[in-house]
Amino acid sequence: MEDSKAYISRLLTEKLTGIIDADDAAIIDKLIETEPDVRAQWEQMQAKISAAVEAKHFNLDNAAEAWLRLQPVTVRKKRYYRIIAMAAAACLAGLAVLGYVFSHPAEKTSRNDFFARAKQWPDDSIVMQTEQGDIVNLTTAQNQEVMVGEARLSLTDSSMLVHSTKADVSGWQTLLVPDMLTYKVTLVDGSVIKLNSGTRIQFPLEFAVGKREVYIEGEAFFDIAHDAQSPFIVHTAKSDIQVLGTSFNINTYEPGQARTSLVSGSVRATSAKGNTVLQPGQEVVFTDSSFTTYSFDVAATLSWLEGAYYFHEVPLQNLSGILSRWFKTRVQFDKPELENKMFSGALLKNQPLQVFLENLELSDNIHSTLKDGVVHFQ
Repeated sequence: MEDSKAYISRLLTEKLTGIIDADDAAIIDKLIETEPDVRAQWEQMQAKISAAVEAKHFNLDNAAEAWLRLQPVTVRKKRYYRIIAMAAAACLAGLAVLGYVFSHPAEKTSRNDFFARAKQWPDDSIVMQTEQGDIVNLTTAQNQEVMVGEARLSLTDSSMLVHSTKADVSGWQTLLVPDMLTYKVTLVDGSVIKLNSGTRIQFPLEFAVGKREVYIEGEAFFDIAHDAQSPFIVHTAKSDIQVLGTSFNINTYEPGQARTSLVSGSVRATSAKGNTVLQPGQEVVFTDSSFTTYSFDVAATLSWLEGAYYFHEVPLQNLSGILSRWFKTRVQFDKPELENKMFSGALLKNQPLQVFLENLELSDNIHSTLKDGVVHFQ
Protein backbone atom coordinates (compact mmCIF):
# COMPACT_ATOMS: atom_id res chain seq x y z
CA MET A 1 0.00 0.00 0.00
CA GLU A 2 1.30 3.49 -0.91
CA ASP A 3 2.38 5.67 1.99
CA SER A 4 1.29 9.31 2.08
CA LYS A 5 4.55 10.73 0.69
CA ALA A 6 4.60 8.34 -2.25
CA TYR A 7 0.91 9.00 -2.89
CA ILE A 8 1.42 12.77 -2.96
CA SER A 9 4.50 12.45 -5.19
CA ARG A 10 2.55 10.32 -7.63
CA LEU A 11 -0.35 12.79 -7.79
CA LEU A 12 2.04 15.71 -8.32
CA THR A 13 3.75 13.81 -11.12
CA GLU A 14 0.45 13.00 -12.81
CA LYS A 15 -0.64 16.63 -12.47
CA LEU A 16 2.58 17.90 -14.06
CA THR A 17 2.43 15.40 -16.94
CA GLY A 18 -1.24 16.10 -17.57
CA ILE A 19 -2.51 12.54 -17.12
CA ILE A 20 -4.23 13.03 -13.77
CA ASP A 21 -7.95 12.26 -13.57
CA ALA A 22 -10.51 14.70 -12.22
CA ASP A 23 -10.86 13.13 -8.76
CA ASP A 24 -7.12 12.99 -8.14
CA ALA A 25 -6.71 16.52 -9.51
CA ALA A 26 -9.19 17.83 -6.97
CA ILE A 27 -7.32 16.10 -4.14
CA ILE A 28 -3.87 17.36 -5.06
CA ASP A 29 -5.06 20.89 -5.85
CA LYS A 30 -6.57 21.10 -2.38
CA LEU A 31 -3.33 19.84 -0.80
CA ILE A 32 -1.24 22.37 -2.76
CA GLU A 33 -3.55 25.12 -1.55
CA THR A 34 -3.65 24.12 2.12
CA GLU A 35 -0.37 22.28 2.85
CA PRO A 36 2.88 24.33 2.72
CA ASP A 37 5.08 21.23 2.33
CA VAL A 38 3.06 19.96 -0.63
CA ARG A 39 3.06 23.41 -2.21
CA ALA A 40 6.84 23.63 -1.78
CA GLN A 41 7.31 20.21 -3.41
CA TRP A 42 5.09 21.26 -6.32
CA GLU A 43 7.06 24.46 -6.83
CA GLN A 44 10.34 22.53 -6.68
CA MET A 45 9.15 20.12 -9.36
CA GLN A 46 8.15 23.00 -11.62
CA ALA A 47 11.49 24.71 -11.02
CA LYS A 48 13.39 21.54 -11.96
CA ILE A 49 11.56 21.29 -15.25
CA SER A 50 12.17 24.97 -16.01
CA ALA A 51 15.88 24.61 -15.24
CA ALA A 52 16.19 21.51 -17.44
CA VAL A 53 14.44 23.20 -20.36
CA GLU A 54 16.48 26.40 -19.95
CA ALA A 55 19.73 24.41 -19.82
CA LYS A 56 18.62 22.55 -22.97
CA HIS A 57 19.23 19.16 -21.38
CA PHE A 58 16.35 17.90 -23.49
CA ASN A 59 15.15 18.95 -26.93
CA LEU A 60 11.45 18.61 -26.22
CA ASP A 61 8.45 20.73 -27.06
CA ASN A 62 6.94 20.98 -23.61
CA ALA A 63 7.76 20.59 -19.95
CA ALA A 64 5.33 17.74 -19.43
CA GLU A 65 7.23 15.55 -21.86
CA ALA A 66 10.47 16.57 -20.21
CA TRP A 67 9.20 15.54 -16.82
CA LEU A 68 8.18 12.13 -18.12
CA ARG A 69 11.79 11.58 -19.15
CA LEU A 70 13.25 13.07 -15.98
CA GLN A 71 10.91 11.68 -13.38
CA PRO A 72 11.57 8.24 -11.86
CA VAL A 73 8.20 7.75 -10.19
CA THR A 74 6.27 5.00 -11.94
CA VAL A 75 3.07 6.47 -13.34
CA ARG A 76 0.48 3.74 -13.05
CA LYS A 77 -1.64 4.80 -16.05
CA LYS A 78 1.32 4.90 -18.39
CA ARG A 79 2.61 1.61 -17.05
CA TYR A 80 -0.78 -0.02 -17.55
CA TYR A 81 -0.93 0.93 -21.23
CA ARG A 82 2.71 -0.09 -21.69
CA ILE A 83 2.09 -3.53 -20.16
CA ILE A 84 -0.96 -4.12 -22.36
CA ALA A 85 0.91 -3.05 -25.51
CA MET A 86 3.96 -5.21 -24.82
CA ALA A 87 1.89 -8.22 -23.87
CA ALA A 88 -0.17 -7.90 -27.04
CA ALA A 89 2.97 -7.59 -29.18
CA ALA A 90 4.47 -10.63 -27.50
CA CYS A 91 1.37 -12.71 -28.11
CA LEU A 92 1.42 -11.77 -31.82
CA ALA A 93 5.15 -12.41 -32.19
CA GLY A 94 4.96 -16.11 -33.01
CA LEU A 95 3.26 -19.48 -32.66
CA ALA A 96 2.02 -20.52 -29.23
CA VAL A 97 3.64 -23.93 -29.03
CA LEU A 98 4.39 -26.16 -26.13
CA GLY A 99 7.78 -26.18 -24.45
CA TYR A 100 9.15 -27.92 -21.37
CA VAL A 101 11.34 -26.81 -18.48
CA PHE A 102 13.19 -29.49 -16.49
CA SER A 103 14.86 -28.67 -13.20
CA HIS A 104 17.16 -31.68 -13.25
CA PRO A 105 20.88 -30.91 -13.72
CA ALA A 106 22.19 -30.58 -17.25
CA GLU A 107 23.86 -33.57 -18.86
CA LYS A 108 27.27 -34.40 -17.44
CA THR A 109 29.44 -33.37 -20.38
CA SER A 110 32.83 -31.72 -20.59
CA ARG A 111 31.27 -28.38 -21.53
CA ASN A 112 29.36 -28.33 -18.24
CA ASP A 113 32.35 -26.60 -16.70
CA PHE A 114 30.92 -23.48 -18.36
CA PHE A 115 29.24 -22.59 -15.07
CA ALA A 116 32.28 -23.36 -12.90
CA ARG A 117 34.80 -21.65 -15.14
CA ALA A 118 36.25 -18.37 -13.85
CA LYS A 119 34.73 -15.35 -15.60
CA GLN A 120 37.30 -13.22 -17.42
CA TRP A 121 35.34 -10.23 -18.64
CA PRO A 122 36.80 -7.87 -21.25
CA ASP A 123 36.83 -4.24 -20.13
CA ASP A 124 34.93 -2.56 -22.94
CA SER A 125 34.58 -4.96 -25.87
CA ILE A 126 32.24 -7.80 -26.74
CA VAL A 127 34.37 -10.84 -27.51
CA MET A 128 33.88 -14.43 -28.63
CA GLN A 129 36.23 -17.25 -27.71
CA THR A 130 36.24 -20.14 -30.17
CA GLU A 131 36.51 -23.81 -29.31
CA GLN A 132 40.18 -23.61 -30.32
CA GLY A 133 40.82 -20.76 -27.87
CA ASP A 134 41.06 -17.95 -30.42
CA ILE A 135 39.60 -14.58 -29.40
CA VAL A 136 37.43 -12.61 -31.84
CA ASN A 137 36.84 -8.98 -30.82
CA LEU A 138 33.28 -8.41 -32.06
CA THR A 139 33.35 -4.71 -31.20
CA THR A 140 36.35 -3.81 -33.39
CA ALA A 141 35.17 -6.17 -36.14
CA GLN A 142 31.80 -4.45 -36.53
CA ASN A 143 30.30 -4.06 -40.00
CA GLN A 144 32.47 -6.90 -41.27
CA GLU A 145 32.08 -10.53 -42.21
CA VAL A 146 34.30 -12.89 -40.22
CA MET A 147 35.11 -16.53 -40.89
CA VAL A 148 35.39 -18.91 -37.94
CA GLY A 149 36.48 -22.14 -39.54
CA GLU A 150 33.91 -22.73 -42.29
CA ALA A 151 31.25 -20.61 -40.58
CA ARG A 152 30.53 -17.07 -41.81
CA LEU A 153 29.46 -14.39 -39.30
CA SER A 154 27.96 -11.05 -40.31
CA LEU A 155 28.68 -8.43 -37.65
CA THR A 156 27.28 -4.99 -36.85
CA ASP A 157 28.08 -2.75 -33.90
CA SER A 158 25.54 -4.61 -31.75
CA SER A 159 24.68 -7.92 -33.39
CA MET A 160 25.88 -11.13 -35.00
CA LEU A 161 24.20 -13.23 -37.69
CA VAL A 162 25.42 -16.83 -38.06
CA HIS A 163 25.05 -18.13 -41.62
CA SER A 164 24.35 -21.78 -42.35
CA THR A 165 27.39 -23.69 -43.56
CA LYS A 166 25.82 -27.09 -44.21
CA ALA A 167 29.17 -28.36 -42.97
CA ASP A 168 30.30 -30.05 -39.80
CA VAL A 169 31.25 -27.02 -37.71
CA SER A 170 31.86 -28.69 -34.40
CA GLY A 171 32.77 -27.03 -31.13
CA TRP A 172 31.37 -24.45 -28.78
CA GLN A 173 31.85 -20.71 -28.96
CA THR A 174 31.65 -18.55 -25.82
CA LEU A 175 30.44 -14.98 -26.24
CA LEU A 176 30.94 -12.46 -23.43
CA VAL A 177 29.03 -9.18 -23.10
CA PRO A 178 30.70 -6.88 -20.54
CA ASP A 179 29.11 -4.28 -18.30
CA MET A 180 27.36 -1.33 -20.00
CA LEU A 181 26.85 -3.17 -23.32
CA THR A 182 24.14 -5.37 -24.87
CA TYR A 183 24.24 -7.66 -27.92
CA LYS A 184 21.97 -9.63 -30.25
CA VAL A 185 22.82 -13.03 -31.73
CA THR A 186 20.84 -14.60 -34.56
CA LEU A 187 21.69 -18.29 -34.57
CA VAL A 188 21.97 -20.47 -37.63
CA ASP A 189 18.37 -21.71 -37.21
CA GLY A 190 16.97 -18.17 -37.12
CA SER A 191 16.46 -18.06 -33.35
CA VAL A 192 17.21 -14.64 -31.88
CA ILE A 193 18.89 -14.12 -28.49
CA LYS A 194 19.22 -10.65 -26.96
CA LEU A 195 21.90 -10.50 -24.26
CA ASN A 196 21.93 -8.03 -21.38
CA SER A 197 25.06 -6.54 -19.80
CA GLY A 198 27.28 -8.88 -17.80
CA THR A 199 26.11 -11.98 -19.68
CA ARG A 200 27.92 -14.87 -21.32
CA ILE A 201 26.55 -17.55 -23.61
CA GLN A 202 27.98 -20.73 -25.13
CA PHE A 203 26.61 -21.97 -28.46
CA PRO A 204 27.60 -23.94 -31.59
CA LEU A 205 27.86 -22.33 -35.02
CA GLU A 206 25.93 -25.27 -36.50
CA PHE A 207 23.46 -27.41 -34.54
CA ALA A 208 23.62 -31.17 -34.44
CA VAL A 209 20.77 -33.05 -36.08
CA GLY A 210 17.77 -33.34 -33.78
CA LYS A 211 19.04 -31.06 -31.00
CA ARG A 212 19.66 -27.35 -30.49
CA GLU A 213 21.21 -26.22 -27.22
CA VAL A 214 23.01 -23.27 -25.62
CA TYR A 215 24.36 -22.39 -22.16
CA ILE A 216 23.61 -19.04 -20.52
CA GLU A 217 24.69 -17.09 -17.47
CA GLY A 218 23.35 -13.58 -16.88
CA GLU A 219 20.18 -12.37 -18.61
CA ALA A 220 18.84 -12.95 -22.11
CA PHE A 221 15.59 -12.82 -24.05
CA PHE A 222 14.99 -15.76 -26.41
CA ASP A 223 12.75 -15.81 -29.48
CA ILE A 224 13.11 -19.41 -30.66
CA ALA A 225 12.45 -20.52 -34.23
CA HIS A 226 9.93 -23.34 -34.35
CA ASP A 227 11.26 -26.79 -35.28
CA ALA A 228 9.21 -29.71 -33.99
CA GLN A 229 11.94 -32.17 -34.96
CA SER A 230 14.69 -30.36 -33.08
CA PRO A 231 13.90 -29.13 -29.54
CA PHE A 232 15.81 -26.09 -28.29
CA ILE A 233 17.43 -26.48 -24.86
CA VAL A 234 18.78 -23.62 -22.76
CA HIS A 235 21.02 -24.77 -19.92
CA THR A 236 21.39 -22.63 -16.80
CA ALA A 237 23.22 -23.50 -13.61
CA LYS A 238 19.90 -24.42 -11.94
CA SER A 239 17.68 -25.71 -14.72
CA ASP A 240 17.29 -26.80 -18.33
CA ILE A 241 14.66 -25.04 -20.44
CA GLN A 242 13.45 -27.08 -23.39
CA VAL A 243 11.17 -25.50 -25.99
CA LEU A 244 9.99 -26.11 -29.53
CA GLY A 245 9.39 -22.49 -30.44
CA THR A 246 8.40 -19.72 -28.04
CA SER A 247 9.68 -16.50 -26.44
CA PHE A 248 10.89 -16.10 -22.88
CA ASN A 249 13.36 -14.29 -20.66
CA ILE A 250 16.02 -15.96 -18.49
CA ASN A 251 17.71 -14.18 -15.59
CA THR A 252 20.44 -15.82 -13.49
CA TYR A 253 21.96 -12.65 -12.02
CA GLU A 254 20.73 -13.46 -8.51
CA PRO A 255 23.12 -15.95 -6.86
CA GLY A 256 21.59 -19.38 -6.30
CA GLN A 257 18.59 -19.01 -8.57
CA ALA A 258 17.44 -19.03 -12.19
CA ARG A 259 14.30 -17.16 -13.26
CA THR A 260 12.41 -18.07 -16.45
CA SER A 261 9.63 -15.68 -17.53
CA LEU A 262 7.30 -16.87 -20.28
CA VAL A 263 6.06 -14.31 -22.83
CA SER A 264 4.41 -16.52 -25.45
CA GLY A 265 3.75 -20.24 -25.78
CA SER A 266 3.40 -22.74 -22.95
CA VAL A 267 6.02 -24.21 -20.64
CA ARG A 268 5.94 -27.19 -18.30
CA ALA A 269 8.23 -27.03 -15.27
CA THR A 270 9.21 -30.34 -13.69
CA SER A 271 11.31 -31.22 -10.65
CA ALA A 272 11.46 -33.79 -7.86
CA LYS A 273 9.02 -31.57 -5.95
CA GLY A 274 6.29 -31.69 -8.60
CA ASN A 275 5.44 -29.92 -11.82
CA THR A 276 3.51 -26.94 -13.13
CA VAL A 277 2.46 -25.58 -16.51
CA LEU A 278 3.30 -21.94 -17.18
CA GLN A 279 1.12 -19.69 -19.28
CA PRO A 280 2.19 -16.35 -20.80
CA GLY A 281 2.64 -13.85 -18.00
CA GLN A 282 3.92 -16.46 -15.53
CA GLU A 283 7.47 -17.19 -14.42
CA VAL A 284 9.20 -19.96 -12.51
CA VAL A 285 12.13 -19.41 -10.14
CA PHE A 286 14.49 -22.36 -9.59
CA THR A 287 16.75 -22.67 -6.56
CA ASP A 288 18.94 -25.52 -5.35
CA SER A 289 16.05 -27.22 -3.58
CA SER A 290 12.76 -26.06 -5.08
CA PHE A 291 10.91 -23.96 -7.61
CA THR A 292 8.12 -21.41 -7.23
CA THR A 293 5.71 -20.00 -9.81
CA TYR A 294 4.61 -16.36 -9.91
CA SER A 295 2.82 -13.91 -12.16
CA PHE A 296 5.17 -11.29 -13.55
CA ASP A 297 5.00 -7.78 -15.00
CA VAL A 298 5.85 -8.16 -18.70
CA ALA A 299 6.80 -4.49 -19.12
CA ALA A 300 9.06 -4.45 -16.09
CA THR A 301 10.77 -7.75 -16.90
CA LEU A 302 11.44 -6.93 -20.55
CA SER A 303 12.16 -3.22 -20.13
CA TRP A 304 15.93 -3.86 -20.30
CA LEU A 305 15.45 -4.65 -23.99
CA GLU A 306 14.59 -0.97 -24.49
CA GLY A 307 17.42 0.31 -22.29
CA ALA A 308 15.32 0.89 -19.17
CA TYR A 309 14.52 -0.61 -15.79
CA TYR A 310 11.16 0.07 -14.18
CA PHE A 311 10.84 -0.24 -10.41
CA HIS A 312 7.68 -0.22 -8.31
CA GLU A 313 7.97 -0.21 -4.53
CA VAL A 314 11.25 -2.15 -4.37
CA PRO A 315 14.15 -1.73 -1.91
CA LEU A 316 17.11 0.44 -2.85
CA GLN A 317 19.47 -2.52 -2.56
CA ASN A 318 17.98 -3.80 -5.83
CA LEU A 319 19.98 -1.09 -7.60
CA SER A 320 23.37 -2.52 -6.66
CA GLY A 321 23.74 -5.13 -9.40
CA ILE A 322 22.02 -3.03 -12.06
CA LEU A 323 24.19 0.06 -11.54
CA SER A 324 27.28 -2.14 -11.59
CA ARG A 325 26.34 -3.77 -14.90
CA TRP A 326 24.94 -0.72 -16.69
CA PHE A 327 27.14 2.09 -15.35
CA LYS A 328 30.18 0.31 -13.84
CA THR A 329 29.21 2.00 -10.60
CA ARG A 330 29.24 0.51 -7.10
CA VAL A 331 26.59 1.25 -4.48
CA GLN A 332 27.42 1.97 -0.85
CA PHE A 333 24.85 2.55 1.88
CA ASP A 334 26.35 4.97 4.40
CA LYS A 335 23.23 4.33 6.46
CA PRO A 336 22.55 0.56 6.42
CA GLU A 337 18.83 1.04 7.01
CA LEU A 338 18.55 2.65 3.55
CA GLU A 339 19.11 -0.74 1.91
CA ASN A 340 15.45 -1.57 2.57
CA LYS A 341 13.99 1.84 1.79
CA MET A 342 11.32 1.41 -0.90
CA PHE A 343 11.22 3.46 -4.08
CA SER A 344 9.54 3.54 -7.48
CA GLY A 345 11.14 4.80 -10.63
CA ALA A 346 12.59 4.37 -14.10
CA LEU A 347 16.30 4.09 -14.82
CA LEU A 348 17.26 4.92 -18.41
CA LYS A 349 20.54 3.63 -19.77
CA ASN A 350 21.00 6.50 -22.23
CA GLN A 351 20.76 9.19 -19.51
CA PRO A 352 23.52 10.21 -17.11
CA LEU A 353 23.19 8.35 -13.83
CA GLN A 354 23.24 11.68 -12.01
CA VAL A 355 19.85 12.53 -13.54
CA PHE A 356 18.30 9.43 -11.99
CA LEU A 357 19.87 10.18 -8.59
CA GLU A 358 18.63 13.77 -8.61
CA ASN A 359 15.13 12.56 -9.43
CA LEU A 360 15.23 10.09 -6.54
CA GLU A 361 16.03 12.93 -4.19
CA LEU A 362 13.20 15.05 -5.55
CA SER A 363 10.51 12.36 -5.67
CA ASP A 364 11.41 10.11 -2.72
CA ASN A 365 13.69 12.31 -0.61
CA ILE A 366 16.57 9.84 -1.11
CA HIS A 367 19.89 11.65 -0.80
CA SER A 368 23.02 10.43 -2.57
CA THR A 369 26.39 11.47 -3.94
CA LEU A 370 28.28 10.04 -6.92
CA LYS A 371 32.06 10.14 -6.69
CA ASP A 372 34.86 8.02 -8.16
CA GLY A 373 32.49 5.39 -9.50
CA VAL A 374 30.62 4.90 -6.23
CA VAL A 375 27.07 5.99 -5.36
CA HIS A 376 26.76 6.77 -1.65
CA PHE A 377 23.20 6.69 -0.32
CA GLN A 378 23.09 8.89 2.79
